[in-house]
Amino acid sequence: APQRLEVNEWHNYACLPPAGATVLARSPACVQAFRVGATTWALQFHVEVTRPVLEEWCEAAAAEIEALGLPVDALLGTDEQLTQQMRLAARIADRFGRAVLAAAIPA
Repeated sequence: APQRLEVNEWHNYACLPPAGATVLARSPACVQAFRVGATTWALQFHVEVTRPVLEEWCEAAAAEIEALGLPVDALLGTDEQLTQQMRLAARIADRFGRAVLAAAIPA
C-alpha cells in the first residue's frame, strides 16, 4: 500500500491492538489497522465504502456533520480518492484471502 493514503474514517472511538499485534496503519487520532498472526486483521477505517454508502451515511448523520462544521463534499472525497481506496480494498481482500488459504491448506 502507499505510505500515505486518505481513506474514510467514520468513527469516534479507538481500539487498542492486543499485545503482540503488528500495527499496519495509524492516523493522528489512533491506530487504524493491525494484524495478529497471519490471519487476524483489524481495520478501524472504511476502505470498502462506496460513494452511495457515504452519501447514505452523510444523510443519516446530517445533524452531527453540521454541528461539527464539516463540509459534506470533503467527507465524500473525490472520485480519484475513492478509486485509490477501492484499489486498496481489493488488494487487502486478495492478500487476506491468500493468507487464510495459506494457513488453512499447508504447502
